[in-house]
Amino acid sequence: MANRATYEARARRLFAAARKLKGGKDLDAIVIANGTEPVGDMMFFYLTGFPSGIFERSGVVVRPSGKMRVFTSPLEEESASSRKSELFVYSKRSELDEWLGRELKGSSAVGVNAPELSYAWAMEIKRRARAKLVDVSKAVQSVRVVKDAEELRRLRQAARIASEAAGAIPDILRTGMTEKEAAAELEHEMSKRGSTRPSFSTICCFGKTSSEPHYSPQNVKLKPGMFTLFDFGGTTARYCSDITRTFVYGKASKEQRAMYETVRESNQAGIDLMVEGTNAADVHKECALLSQRPSCSRRAARRTCSRRAGASPSAGS
Repeated sequence: MANRATYEARARRLFAAARKLKGGKDLDAIVIANGTEPVGDMMFFYLTGFPSGIFERSGVVVRPSGKMRVFTSPLEEESASSRKSELFVYSKRSELDEWLGRELKGSSAVGVNAPELSYAWAMEIKRRARAKLVDVSKAVQSVRVVKDAEELRRLRQAARIASEAAGAIPDILRTGMTEKEAAAELEHEMSKRGSTRPSFSTICCFGKTSSEPHYSPQNVKLKPGMFTLFDFGGTTARYCSDITRTFVYGKASKEQRAMYETVRESNQAGIDLMVEGTNAADVHKECALLSQRPSCSRRAARRTCSRRAGASPSAGS
């Protein structure tokens, strides 16, 4: 976990960005609040740095100085012990209502991360603050897109875990195993290398199922000559990696080799275009154009080729 100064610096950057938004100049506080699992705001963990805990019905009140107050239930008190001096633990809903009222009293405007906030939470914050709410989600995005040293360290570690686990895939595969079994073994390989949990549900596809981008592993059994596609990632302190790897189990056919070469060339073209100032959508477009070759004319092949470039990147992402 980074030191306290790192998280306070993040909070100050958030406030500075939020005050540039419409209505932002009147902000006195920003409230980042979690709902119930799985509805949570990762901005909460970005600001607090808690490495464990779920923190349902918890949140953080951020001030322009970077100082913060965290509120949570007794279930998370131990997980939040690193911020004991800033912590408010409530047992009853009425206790939280009263505390929020005191914390936000006198505020002219309170910022919220609207896309990650439920309507019920928004109304509760507005009622207790008796102030207008300002959506600061654009400020959240602008702050999160630039990673600090601690974030880069965690991302590199998460990427290393996934990359090393990918190297173990050929040793995992065996004739007759199911997609479910292969996915489970790959997740175990990531755990052995330090992953706290998968970044998302691991995708493992054998044969024709590899054409479905967000496929859920089933009981399809592996046979020689099949494509095997794995889309997976590991986590380090809530920071995720995401990697896709495709193998041919056994000897590759002439058609499969041609498809491989098309994907390799498309992938390299994308890498060559990745320089500062490049629009990610343009990179995807170039890779997709290269994948539309006779060797990738089938629907399944086109989707297998194009997924390496990323799924629908937005302009400026």
